[in-house]
Amino acid sequence: MLDTLTTAGERSPALAFDKVRAAEGALAQTAETDAPAAYRRALAAGDAWHGTTVHFVVPELDAGPAILQYRVRVAPGESEDALRQRVQRGEYLVYPRAIGWLASGRLVQRDGRAWLDGRPLDAPVVVDEAPGA
Repeated sequence: MLDTLTTAGERSPALAFDKVRAAEGALAQTAETDAPAAYRRALAAGDAWHGTTVHFVVPELDAGPAILQYRVRVAPGESEDALRQRVQRGEYLVYPRAIGWLASGRLVQRDGRAWLDGRPLDAPVVVDEAPGA
């Protein structure tokens, strides 16, 4: 029996629909906000914030309940590479945190929602980049 499985970035083709359905609630992954095209779009649009979100995996791509989000304020004139590096640093912080919650039983998926410490999450837990980080 599968207790926990995590993926980073794009979902592997090996995670077929039936396997995802069978493991629902035991899978977590980071969303595609950290993909190169997402950085370009954020910079071109002049977005104030960008980041990465950890969410449960469901058969529909990136549609699972959000768990934890790391956000960085986009600096004026920032390069795509600089933004990517800042978001990745945050991903390395929040992804293990979410996995720890899942592995310890603090985090579950129930009724199509993420629950943390016995309470439903109406929105992901947000961690903003520390100033000067």
